[in-house]
Amino acid sequence: MKRSIVTILAFVMYFITACENEFEIPEFNQLSEPRTITQNRNEFYKNLIDNTIITNLKRELSSETEKDWQGAFWGMGLANYTSEFTTLAIITGFEYFDSASVSFQRSLIETVYQLYPRSFISEVETVAENSNSPKIFAMCINYLIRNNSPNSNQTYLELMKSNFPKWHDEPILIMLNNKLTGRLNEELNARPSLTDILMHPIEKGKGVIYSFQRKNRDYTGITVIKKANGSFYRDETGQLFSVPQMARSVSALPGYITNGNTPEGIFSIQGIAVSKNDFIGSTPNLQLVMPYETSPQKFFHNDDISDKWNYEMYEMLLPNSWKEYLPIYESYYAGNAGRTEIISHGTTVNPEYYIGQPYYPNTPSLGCITALELWDGETGKCNFSNQLKFINAVTDAGISEGYFVLIVLDDNEMPVVIEEIMPDILRAESLMQK
Repeated sequence: MKRSIVTILAFVMYFITACENEFEIPEFNQLSEPRTITQNRNEFYKNLIDNTIITNLKRELSSETEKDWQGAFWGMGLANYTSEFTTLAIITGFEYFDSASVSFQRSLIETVYQLYPRSFISEVETVAENSNSPKIFAMCINYLIRNNSPNSNQTYLELMKSNFPKWHDEPILIMLNNKLTGRLNEELNARPSLTDILMHPIEKGKGVIYSFQRKNRDYTGITVIKKANGSFYRDETGQLFSVPQMARSVSALPGYITNGNTPEGIFSIQGIAVSKNDFIGSTPNLQLVMPYETSPQKFFHNDDISDKWNYEMYEMLLPNSWKEYLPIYESYYAGNAGRTEIISHGTTVNPEYYIGQPYYPNTPSLGCITALELWDGETGKCNFSNQLKFINAVTDAGISEGYFVLIVLDDNEMPVVIEEIMPDILRAESLMQK
């Protein structure tokens, strides 16, 4: 049983990097994941609750058992699971907080943010008042914002500047400052023209994939593909290709924080791979990187540019009308803050963990972009895969390198549909043909 817990934790630590690039894209009828068979899912869930969560949280909390507790926190997040027992464990975690490693502190606050959104306000306030970690401080303030009136933002802004006199050198705090001052909301309400960014080439000879999302990531977005020649990919019937995608993390933290939602902004496409991780499954995924996550040469597919990142490098990817639009820089600041390993993948996670959520039967991730896959409970065969549709379209469009751009449309609380962006796509195509 101990081995199964270790295996689960290994997936958490390495689930993105464990990929292979030598493969053939499978046919739909070849997709099979035995772990999705109902009996196997039931056994996994029982082990997750009984051992990964309960057994680990029964261990006395100390520096030697922190990783066990963090494994339990991860299991709680995955299964969307709370109980009276886990609530008492969270209280113990806060009592131990000052003695804990930064890694444990971050894991605890992330769990509270997701599963106890209004239960530990005073505890989180205390952490924020005393924190010297930009990431933990930002997590706490985002938690508190949800539980206070907007008038509290000035108080939090003053606390940030008191705790971090050099806050403007910290990418996480730069983004937090923009949220507390209301700039992010103001700019979203005055978002530049979609047509401008849709017709912008980014890099000559490279395709671009666009993912349009809501501010509230409980609602699925939609993705379209622009080929290297500037035309948008269409299926065999001539219809514009689109596929729903989800850019929500289990925690729903902001995108500039580790394990938060997928950041808004530009990613570099680094090819297609197959993950060895059970939770992602064997359906091919699209490999993405953010600024600072890799070298500028690799990001820009160009060996002749500087090996040192700077703001201007990212800015030059944008059309003029978008250069001053702060939200589109979230992926830049997220990468600068140390976020890594965000890809576009399928899922074998049991959707029943999230029944009743607006995004059900989609399953959230640790911040990646996910596409719906449904599996047969008796055979483990795939019944439906938006991920395979997406990968086949990317391949057919001839995109192995290029860019992936995530754009938040607005704060409407409904899934994005293709009709919302179709006029801008048609206008962009028309202008590019002139």
